[in-house]
Amino acid sequence: MNSSTDPKTERSLRASSEILKKANAFLREQEYTPTRLADDLRLDILLVSKFFQGEAVDQQTFLKVCKKLEIDLRRTEPKQATNIVVKDNPTGDDRNLSSLVKQVKEQIKDSVQGRFDRLRVLDMAQPICLSSVYVSLNFWKSIPAHDRHEIAELNAGVDRSERFSWMKTERPTLPSIEVIEKNSRLLIFGKPGAGKTSLLKHLAFQCITDEFQAERVPLLIDLCGLPAPSDLDLFDYIARQFSAYGIDDPEITKQLLSQGKVLLLLDRWDAIEAVDRCKVAIQVSDFVDRYPYNRYVISCRTGVSVNELESFSIVEIADLNSEQIQLFAQKWFAATGKIQKNNRFHKKLGHIAELATNPLMLTAICQLVDVSNFYNVVVKEAFNLMLQRREQGNSLSLTSTKELLSDLAKTTYESDRFFFEQQQLEQHIHRYIQPHAWQNLNGQPDEIDILGSLKQQGILVERAKHIYSFSYLVIQEYLIARKVAIGDDSEIASFICDRITQTHWYRAIRFVFDPLQQADGLLLLMKQKIDGMLAKEEKLQKFLVWIQQQSQYLKAPYKQCALRAFYLDIDLDNARVLDRARAVDLAHTRSLERAQARALGQEQETSTSIDLDFTLTLALNLDLAFFFSKNYILELARTIEPDLDHLLWQLSNEIPDPFGDRKVFSKWWQASGMEWSKNLRNAFIHHRKVTQDWEFSSEQEELLRQYSKANMLLIECLQTSSRVSPAVRAEIESTLLLPVDDL
Repeated sequence: MNSSTDPKTERSLRASSEILKKANAFLREQEYTPTRLADDLRLDILLVSKFFQGEAVDQQTFLKVCKKLEIDLRRTEPKQATNIVVKDNPTGDDRNLSSLVKQVKEQIKDSVQGRFDRLRVLDMAQPICLSSVYVSLNFWKSIPAHDRHEIAELNAGVDRSERFSWMKTERPTLPSIEVIEKNSRLLIFGKPGAGKTSLLKHLAFQCITDEFQAERVPLLIDLCGLPAPSDLDLFDYIARQFSAYGIDDPEITKQLLSQGKVLLLLDRWDAIEAVDRCKVAIQVSDFVDRYPYNRYVISCRTGVSVNELESFSIVEIADLNSEQIQLFAQKWFAATGKIQKNNRFHKKLGHIAELATNPLMLTAICQLVDVSNFYNVVVKEAFNLMLQRREQGNSLSLTSTKELLSDLAKTTYESDRFFFEQQQLEQHIHRYIQPHAWQNLNGQPDEIDILGSLKQQGILVERAKHIYSFSYLVIQEYLIARKVAIGDDSEIASFICDRITQTHWYRAIRFVFDPLQQADGLLLLMKQKIDGMLAKEEKLQKFLVWIQQQSQYLKAPYKQCALRAFYLDIDLDNARVLDRARAVDLAHTRSLERAQARALGQEQETSTSIDLDFTLTLALNLDLAFFFSKNYILELARTIEPDLDHLLWQLSNEIPDPFGDRKVFSKWWQASGMEWSKNLRNAFIHHRKVTQDWEFSSEQEELLRQYSKANMLLIECLQTSSRVSPAVRAEIESTLLLPVDDL
């Protein structure tokens, strides 16, 4: 065994199976851990981990660990790591260089694959292979924060009902791999959880397997562990990183760098202390100029200044699109052995689809797909993930951050301001921090510091130069609910009842019920307010009487309130247009298969729960066009009206796949949708012989729609709150959609 400590001659060593057996036995007997061992020896945990994985480490580290673990090397010989010989190559002979690159990649391949082809985020018990779930990312064609737009332009592109992307304007993107191929020096911005680290891991993995930049050696460095600028020599630091892979000779590192044979991936530029970034940037720029023929990629969180890296092109990771979300979910559930949950994921996505445009949030949604109260849990988890990334030091306390954001969310939403200029935002923050500074601030940061922190956390996003919004509309709605829920009972009741007919407030209202300790009084007050909407409308009261009669006539294994809702929607569909957002919400948020099973007598209970019944029957309106082709919807309708079987199947075959090409479906709907819906209604009329044309006025139709949607909100709030007494729940269910004389 070579005992020289000269870095040019020192050789790497690997622990044999016998040494590893003794090492692990020592850990068990002494109740010791590799982390504690690394701390005691003042070694990088990576080096200690490599030792226990049987990978090559430098001789000095190897001997230190063995001595600490009381392993006698006189009786147990370690393995010598492969020794790479550097050949003189002053002219950069391609054959010698190719041979050197091949040797180095061969030696480090197992370590790179083991280290970077894995993904472990959130509270995953075990990592999974990154390559098994990775989805290719895109970059924005232009960085949003660099574009100049007026708020009026951005407002024109807002659609609050579109939960996948509430900003309708589609920003063009470019495939990330194409951009990286064309730029030798690239700095990649991304919001928290946008996939920056996964992208760099993927590049390292692709490079080591010769699928990307095959002529280069990948080296991925987490800048979180970078020494202070005064102690940093970038070449020495990179040489030590290669040494951790068993490439101990710095001449090899020098030759690879000099000949442009390194793909250097620097992750988390934002992890460098703000006071040190400028000095580190100067060193990086000098290093890049000294070794200009390599490929350099740096990742950084949005909101961090990178002006000093002048020679780097800048791009930003784009949000995931629907195809990428679908592909990731499919891969995720396959990789985790839960492929049967993929359909459940798509049904539940609904109005939180905008969160799924972020890879980390998407991963959380996949993990939480089975939890009860799914939507509230996911949104709360998403917000907490953002808060976990808050910077220490010059920032608001956690409590104050939540209060500030809740106040900002409610104030701007009430005035229909989705976008706010930076100056307005700073003024709002300033007004908030002034009276709270004495009790809530650490170091009393100013509004610029706070805005920068919120931007880096990904809670606020710069949509255009100096124009901001909340990154996700559903997070803004969650924060509004948080603000409302801390008020007294009368304030909460006033907030909800005043907005009972304003559908864009419904999601915020649903979130209000989650933290409430007692919801009985509030739900009964909502019920009273909704019943009063039609109380003075004689014709509409007769309509409710007729609905009640039809539900009593119909022989079906559903509660009376559900059947009343069924007929309410059948007669409303004559004037209704496609309500896409609602259809998607319904399709994704209800377990229709369970209702079908019960309806067909496959479960002992013949009466489904109120939330399922009500939503199922509401689904049988024009919205049915969006998911009419699903068998469980047809089976439900056939159970309620068996004679409709043939006509329903015939109508379903006329619809293009609404989950396929949306443009094809949209074109069909515009051309044939109204005729199709009329045929659907006529089918019910023909088979029931009791449906009648009420000839409602446009005002009455609108009032009925509001009444129907408000009742749907009531049921969803009833479902959301876990603190409702059985008596109140039963009272609301039994009196739903009844005329006032029968209440």
